[in-house]
Amino acid sequence: VTRAFGAWTAADCGGAAPLIDVQVLGPITCDTAEYNSTKKNANIVLFRDDAWPYVGGEDALAFTHLLFNADTGELWDSDMEINSFEFEFSTGNPVTANDLDSMLTHEVGHMLGLGHTLVKDATMYAQYTMGTDSLRTLANDDVAGICAVYPPDRVPSRTSCSPRHGFSDVCGAEQPAN
Repeated sequence: VTRAFGAWTAADCGGAAPLIDVQVLGPITCDTAEYNSTKKNANIVLFRDDAWPYVGGEDALAFTHLLFNADTGELWDSDMEINSFEFEFSTGNPVTANDLDSMLTHEVGHMLGLGHTLVKDATMYAQYTMGTDSLRTLANDDVAGICAVYPPDRVPSRTSCSPRHGFSDVCGAEQPAN
């Protein structure tokens, strides 16, 4: 996950990096992709080993949930689910199955608010070829996208990386009432 975010935060936006601050906090207790509108949150990466709950999406390697303010674009919550029930993933070299780093880098692009592109060599292209690792590295189209969304000279709307309403290691149902 750290390498996937690193691909995006190290993009060259004309001599400077995109204005993104990411903190990978490690494993947490909550194992549910959720957004709590009145309680604390966490942006999580979840491996679905027991069942893939998305009927009609069995061919998806992963799914990223995004919740944002449609008027301002402010990202409220982003959770990534990896379909480890239907698919095998590998790490390192050589790639022997679906490359976990490639898939994570693509999904992190979604977590950061990017959609799919029609540029076939881009990380954000909607298709992946099993056994390849080319999506680990951003293409020019990906760099242009992340630099447009998070230009180095932008003024951030907040100075904190904390999720909306604060960070919690536990799911909303386990948190005390506000």
